[in-house]
Amino acid sequence: MDGKMFAGRYRAVRELSLDETGRTWLAVAPDGDQVVVKVVRPLNAADSELIEHEVDLASGIRHSSLPAILEWGHDDGDFFVVREYVGGSDLKTELSLQDRFAPSTVARYGSDAAEALSQLHARGLMHGNVRTANLIRMPSDDVKLVGSGLGTRDASALRMQRAPASAAWYLAPERIEGESPSVASDIYALGAVLYELLTGRPPFDGENAGAVSDRQLHAMPTPIEEFAPDVPASLDAIVVRALEKSPDARWTSAAEMKAALDRVEETESPQPVLEPAHVATSRTALWTAVVVVVALVAIGAAWAMGLLGGGGVAVPDVVGKPLPEARAIVIAARLKIGAVTYSGVAEPGVADGFVARQTPAAGSKAAADGIVDLVLAGREMLSVPDVAGVTEAQAVATLDKAGLTVGAVSVVATTAVAAGVVTSQMPEQGAQAAKGSAVDLWVAQTPVGIAVPDVSGLKQAAANTALVNAGFVVKVVPQPSTSVANGIVIDQDPSAGVTAQPGATVTIHVSTGPATTSVPNVVGRTQASAVNVLTSVGFLTRIILQTGGGTSGVVVDESPSSGTSAATGSTVAITVVR
Repeated sequence: MDGKMFAGRYRAVRELSLDETGRTWLAVAPDGDQVVVKVVRPLNAADSELIEHEVDLASGIRHSSLPAILEWGHDDGDFFVVREYVGGSDLKTELSLQDRFAPSTVARYGSDAAEALSQLHARGLMHGNVRTANLIRMPSDDVKLVGSGLGTRDASALRMQRAPASAAWYLAPERIEGESPSVASDIYALGAVLYELLTGRPPFDGENAGAVSDRQLHAMPTPIEEFAPDVPASLDAIVVRALEKSPDARWTSAAEMKAALDRVEETESPQPVLEPAHVATSRTALWTAVVVVVALVAIGAAWAMGLLGGGGVAVPDVVGKPLPEARAIVIAARLKIGAVTYSGVAEPGVADGFVARQTPAAGSKAAADGIVDLVLAGREMLSVPDVAGVTEAQAVATLDKAGLTVGAVSVVATTAVAAGVVTSQMPEQGAQAAKGSAVDLWVAQTPVGIAVPDVSGLKQAAANTALVNAGFVVKVVPQPSTSVANGIVIDQDPSAGVTAQPGATVTIHVSTGPATTSVPNVVGRTQASAVNVLTSVGFLTRIILQTGGGTSGVVVDESPSSGTSAATGSTVAITVVR
């Protein structure tokens, strides 16, 4: 493995996966950052062209719900794609450590995944590989969708194979019947993922992929409420609609499904209810007020039961709670919040940003107005500032001031903005990032001129390859020629040796061979009239005189005969009676 390189720049660390579409590797970029490299082996030239087109479209997406494509191209005959390495834990692994996820959490994760699909679908791209293992929970507790299918296999073959059952868990019925990935099949797959997260099992299972495929086609999933009675009806309905057998009965778009999930998340999140006269203007104040009231009631009940003896105030248990709720409970217990720090690592069973440990411990006694120190799981999350449009040096200073660092800095050849100015960033403005984490920058650079290679006299395919490899776009203009063979480049614009910017268009005129013209019918015309007609359409004339056989001075035969296609400028012989 050591020494294996991709495109001469990316050093392989280990192979992540191998399937019929190619190999996926974890690699290290020249700047030391980890990246993922997929080497794609399409089945044929048509697949290759489609894959390159889709990757080209996907490379323009910069969104927090999807991994960014950093580079793509050809290397030793293989097509490769380099994308951002996504850290975190996949939901399949996390699900294996617990029975199932809470409904509000599933709604939130599902909304993130639907947003990712919406970004792809808006560009005409299908994911084709939505599954629980391809949803990665980030340190911010947001979800990123990875594994967009490059050269997705024909799913209909699974019915005839003894592939693992999991290969068909997320396949829509129409995909099993041989249809290509679509908006509707991606939505079905997301519905299967949400069902699994809510219940701890896929909607259909069996001894192998063939058995699962048959159930996807003909069976109905067990109602969610049988496994998870706490799932609200609104969320249940969203999943049921996504899993409809008919594509037309499902959500019409990922954006529509996301909106429905967002409404569930809002409904399932704790909502403060106060009398109008006591309603505060701040959402934080409302939440704090409700928690304080609840906490005071609990403390009063505990006092009445003799749990809060005269030896001090009982320290409440706030482990596993978000900071605003923990703060309100501590204050309601007549205590104060002391130091709030972050553990810097993931804490088992505790979401990042929630309380992992507290001092003093829950249940111990503390003096009134005593201090409770809290340690939150993970790293402190910060809002990423906007650095697009400023110089690289200014971006570095802004990020440093915000508690973030600069990650990979990539050069973008463009004249749209001044050299040295940041054109884009990842994560984007407003996204949540862990304190001290890196923000990647794309910085403008004035394009460097390239000498246009000489392709005159080459075959069209060889000329196209030479120009594309030099960084140019090729425009082909067919042109008849009597002196240059068919398929050979006659000339080019710009001329060879001229300096042009990468990405500029080079026009090549390619010979189609001699131009042809249909020979007109001149039989029955006088000699002078026939010569004029033939000359007007580009032919030369040779006159053959014969004695008798017609009217004197009139054409009685021509060669080539009328209607024949002949090279423009060639000679047509006419036979004229003396």
